[in-house]
Amino acid sequence: QGFATVLAGSTVTESEVGTAADIQVLVDDYTALVDAAKTDTPASLDKDQYAALGITQPDDTVLSDDEASLLNEVMAEQSADPVPTLTDLQALADTVSQVMRSVTNTPDPALTKDKLLALGLTGVTDNNFNAVVDSIAAEGSTSDVAALTDLQDAVDDGNTDYTTALTKIATYADDVDDARSAEDYRKAGVDLSALPLAAPGTAAPETAVNELLADD
Repeated sequence: QGFATVLAGSTVTESEVGTAADIQVLVDDYTALVDAAKTDTPASLDKDQYAALGITQPDDTVLSDDEASLLNEVMAEQSADPVPTLTDLQALADTVSQVMRSVTNTPDPALTKDKLLALGLTGVTDNNFNAVVDSIAAEGSTSDVAALTDLQDAVDDGNTDYTTALTKIATYADDVDDARSAEDYRKAGVDLSALPLAAPGTAAPETAVNELLADD
C-alpha cells in the first residue's frame, strides 16, 4: 500500500508513468526511502527525485537542497513497519520545511513538539519548546541544520537556554537587581499572555510576576 499511495498522489501524472521504466524509477526511489528506515542509514535522494514522488514543500514547490538533505537523514530515524505512505512522507517534508523557514526568521507557528520529535530529534518537551525553536531560528543559514546532528545541536542549545532562563527566574528573589524579562519567561515556557496587558500606570505582566517573586 505504501507505493500505491505514491502512484495515487495528485502530483504524479499519467505521462510520468507512461512506461515500465518510468514506474521503475519511482519504485527505486520509494524503495530507497523504505530501505533508509529499515537500515537506519540516510537516504540519498535529491530534491527532484522527491518531487517525482510527489513530496514537496507545503506550497507544492520543489524542496530546497538543504531540505532534501535533512529529509534524507530524517528517513533513517523512521520505522519501516508499516511502510510509509505518501501522506507520512509529506508530513515529514512539511516539518522539515517549517524548520528551514524558521532559520534566520521567527519560528514557524506550525511547528510543534511532536513534529520535531517525529524527525528523530530528542530532548524536546512542552516546557522547553519555545527555547528550542528560538535556538533553531537563531541559526545562521539553512545549511547549518541540513544535517540531523546539527539540528539536534540546536535543540540541545535551546534546552540549555531553557534551563538558564528557568534558573534565572527561580533565583529572582535573591537577585532582584537583575529583572527577568518577558523573553526569560517565554524561554522558560511560562505563558504570560493571560495576564492583563500593560496600560498607563500599570506594570507589564513580567514586571508584576517579578514583584511577586521578589516578595516571596
